[in-house]
Amino acid sequence: MKITGSVALSLCAIALNAAMPALAQDKRGTQPWIEFKLPAEWQNDYDYSSDARANERNNMSLKLEPEATLNIRSVPGLSFYVHGVLEQVQDAAAREDRYFRDEGFYIQELLVSYSTGRYGFVAGKTNPGFGIAWDQTPGIYGSELAEDYELSERIALSMSAGFDLDGWGQHTLKGGVFFLDTSPLQNTIYSQTRGTLGREDGGVANTEDFSSYNIVLEGGFPSLPGFLYHLGFVNQAHGVDGTSDETGFAAGVKTRFDLGGGMSLTPMVELVRFDDFGGTRGKDRRYWTGSLLGEWNSWNLALAHTRRNDDDPTDGAVNDHQSQVSVGYTFSSGLTADLGWKRRREGGIHTDTVGFLFTYAYEYSR
Repeated sequence: MKITGSVALSLCAIALNAAMPALAQDKRGTQPWIEFKLPAEWQNDYDYSSDARANERNNMSLKLEPEATLNIRSVPGLSFYVHGVLEQVQDAAAREDRYFRDEGFYIQELLVSYSTGRYGFVAGKTNPGFGIAWDQTPGIYGSELAEDYELSERIALSMSAGFDLDGWGQHTLKGGVFFLDTSPLQNTIYSQTRGTLGREDGGVANTEDFSSYNIVLEGGFPSLPGFLYHLGFVNQAHGVDGTSDETGFAAGVKTRFDLGGGMSLTPMVELVRFDDFGGTRGKDRRYWTGSLLGEWNSWNLALAHTRRNDDDPTDGAVNDHQSQVSVGYTFSSGLTADLGWKRRREGGIHTDTVGFLFTYAYEYSR
């Protein structure tokens, strides 16, 4: 399915026209004109044992994700958003110990959004929705394999609509068209470069036109407190190196059980399937992620496991998986400290890792 830019713009215009009556009835209070947030992560990973000795190394890194929202008070619901990332942008060499090396800063999102509460519209560089495990799996390492299918740094036009179905709960339908960013916005601004991407490099969604799209439905039900579901579909057009469009389906559920006494349990499961993965005809990929988060006052214990199975017409079946366990504590200041362990099997090679993670977020608004 090919959707041109003119068709996408027409769809967005229809959504805006539908939203205008709701805007006139918007009763929200005065928003701050600027909102700023700076999440920071200090992490150390020690790969202490591996079937391939070249994988044994120590890596210490700092990750900063400054984000700012400018709300236009004269036009309620209209805002501009920018999100930058400072992180390691290159892989380590064999057996290379790194300490705050190979880090670079780049703009991951830069967009304008318009929302009336029920309807929403986004245009710019952003991360279209698909799946939840890459973002919501608990633990230091819980989301690592699922991050394969995070849709990030896309030039997108997207819309959303919320529905309150009385006794059937609240649900949100989202969708949009996009392509991979090949503009100067992909360049690293500070320190180590991560290289640049052009259309000639290929890859799914690297088309420089709105021929890729996603659809997401998510929500919950009043009869199931704490229960959330997520259904996603994505079609990413193949690049110059591909032979077929990649299609993906995601289905995830998450719920929270309050056990009393400051204790709770939050299980989550997600299944994801890709056909013609990476634009290669006949190459299919499957993900299965299961996790359990236990919380007691300021303490947390996270268990997570992800399986990734490839069915490749050239290489045959390839099965990878990763398990992790971590424990953490949140201080009254908002600082969190976590200690974790993981075992990953990738390409037939097992690697064991132990690590720690400190996180803190500074927020400001006025």
